[in-house]
Order: sequence, then C-alpha cells, then structure tokens
Amino acid sequence: MRYLLYGSQGFAEHVVDALTEKNEQFASLTDRSQITAIVDHELSQLGRQVREFTVQEATPRLLRDIPFDKVIIATLDYPKAIEQLQHSGCTMDKIETNLFWEPFFLQMEPTTYCNYSCGSCSRSMLPPGRANHHLNMEDFYSVMGQFPRVKRVQLQGLGEPLLNPSLSRMVKYLRERNINTSITTNGSIKIQREMLDHLDKLIFSIDSTEPERFQQLRPGGNWTKIRAHIAEAWAYRQKQSERPLRLVYNFVVSAGNHDDMDGLCYFATQLPPDEVHIHLAENWLISSQEGYKNSRFFAEAAFAIEEQVIDKVETLRSLLGQIGVTVTYTGGQRRKEACWWPFAGIFISCDGYVTPCCIRMHPEVFHLGNGLSGDFRQIWFGEKYQSFRQGMVSSSENGICDDCPR
Repeated sequence: MRYLLYGSQGFAEHVVDALTEKNEQFASLTDRSQITAIVDHELSQLGRQVREFTVQEATPRLLRDIPFDKVIIATLDYPKAIEQLQHSGCTMDKIETNLFWEPFFLQMEPTTYCNYSCGSCSRSMLPPGRANHHLNMEDFYSVMGQFPRVKRVQLQGLGEPLLNPSLSRMVKYLRERNINTSITTNGSIKIQREMLDHLDKLIFSIDSTEPERFQQLRPGGNWTKIRAHIAEAWAYRQKQSERPLRLVYNFVVSAGNHDDMDGLCYFATQLPPDEVHIHLAENWLISSQEGYKNSRFFAEAAFAIEEQVIDKVETLRSLLGQIGVTVTYTGGQRRKEACWWPFAGIFISCDGYVTPCCIRMHPEVFHLGNGLSGDFRQIWFGEKYQSFRQGMVSSSENGICDDCPR
C-alpha cells in the first residue's frame, strides 16, 4: 500500500511512527517507505522535517503527480485538506478509513456535575444513571492505560471539570506522561497553583463580559468572581518562562450575545490571552431527541447572523493581532465528510462510553462501545468504528452527523 500523508505536525508524526511500531493487529506495517510523500497547505510548514520526510506544498499539480493508493489525512484542518485534495481530482474513496494508528487526541469527561444551569446545555437531558457522576481515579487509570501513545488529552464534557475532586491528580498524572493537557472551565472555581503547574492549556468559557447578560446566559454565574479567577491565572502565566501556560478565551456566539464581542475584545486587551476563539452556537441534538426543535431554533438563529459574526471576527483579528493575540473561528459549515474526529480523536464519557465526538456525546442516543466494561483498542479498531468512519467520508446519511452543526 502506498500512502500520501497530508499533514505536517504532531498528528503526522504520530501516524508515521505507527508504521514502524510493533503492531500485532497490523503486522504488515513495518516500512515507512510505504509513505510516498508528506504534504501540507500550511506554508509555514513547508520544508519542515517529519521524521525523515520533508514537507512539500499540497499544490494540485503535486497531488496529481505523486503516486499513491490511499490518502491519510493527518491534520486537524480537515476541511482545507479535503478541499485541496478534491481540487486536485482526488475522490473521497481514496481517504484511508481503515486506521492502523491509535488516537492522537483523547477528550475525557471528568464529570457531569455542574454549578450552572445554562439554557442551551443538553446536560438537563441526562438520564438518572449519567447525571451527577464523577470519573473516578480507578477508571481514569484504566482509560489511560489503554492509550499508551496518545499525545493530547482534553478534560472536558457536559459538567464543570473543576468540580471533580480528583482533577488535579489526573492533570499531574498526564504531565508525568508528557501528554499535552488542557481543560475548559466556566471560571467559577479558583484554579490552584498545583494544577496550573501541570497544565499546558487553560480555556475559559466567556459568553459575555457584561455582568447582567452573563447571569442571563449562565444562570448561577458571577462575572465579577470569574474575572478575578481569570486574572489570577493570567498573572500566573505572566510569571512563567520555562513552560508557559497557553491561555484561551472561548466565546460561544449566539443571537443573544453577538453584540458583546466588542466587550470581549476590550477584556482581551486588559488581560491578553494567547488566543481568543469565537465559536458559533451549535445544535448538540439530533431529531430523535427531546428538545431537538428548541436546540435547532437556537442554532439557526446564530447561523442567520453568521456574516455579521465573521465581519466582527475579522475586526477582532486586526485589533487583537496588534498585541499578539490570535483570533480563531469555528463557524456553521457542514461537518460531515470534513470532520477530523473519527480519524484523530476519541471522546470518552465519565462512565466509559465512546461516542463520535464532544458534540454527539450522549451514549443513550448512539455509542461505539464501553471501554470500562470492554477494551478501548477493540472499539477503536473494531468493525463498528471502521464502518462509522467509512460513512463519514460518504455522502450517505448516518442519522447522527448528517445535520451537524445545525
């Protein structure tokens, strides 16, 4: 088999290494010469070495000239990779869906407890068996023991991670394994120094910087208190030099708060993070779930103003770029046939269920197996997951991802 590898950073190295690591399930994969070229559309990556390979530019001409049987997309910028490949005449059936590499990224849900009651959150729909449940250390070790090669872990799910009393121990363990570790928090709880010392990335969810509106969007929240907690984390980061903590402000923009993006910009100039991420509101439910219509209405209202949002994002990029803050955006583009999740990442609920991603995270609706009562590797490499991946690069409907993120 001849592979064209599309991607040039950590995920690409992860796949290249999998070709030569001992793999009982794929014993024939022992020769890196199966890779005919490594390409990327990121101009900053051109000429970079990925192990013994030199990254080349993914131009239509090069993609047509390189001999290959299958394409391995090893970048998280999946939509752009698909666009470039299709522009060169490559068809979707050329994408490798029979994975031989383990997950590069793992998102694990620490808890389903939360101290907020946000109207747009699907946590209120949890069945009794999943509501108010912590991931315990025994199960955490069981999960991590089955992923010896994972490179990144995000501790986030439906609940507030810092409510799990074992979270600091989890983060410390991941640091000891040299795994890039991040958490997303609503900012309501002070983050202790010990945890900050072991984190690579800290993401604060900020949907408004106006106290009254913040309270409306996030009942139970107190913006003044949250701002103080963010300021403490920011001050900690400012004192770091050897291994700086990456600080991110995540803003979910909807029809109810899009006019507060100016306030977010001002806040980011006061306490500059490394990144401001603007995320258009999404529909986390599918048509068979209770509450689907309301959730879809909420998302559609956001999609209706996306052009205005994009204009504002460009303004933020211009203004915040002057002080070294990167502004990124996730919009309402269709995800199916252009989603990296089934190929790079795995989502595991606090009770061990594997679901397609952090959006389609309700195992009572759909799941691929439970690794705490089985084997995560068997799930990842199993027929059900492989079939799901094949469906993701097909125009056929699968009933789960067809309308995502709408």
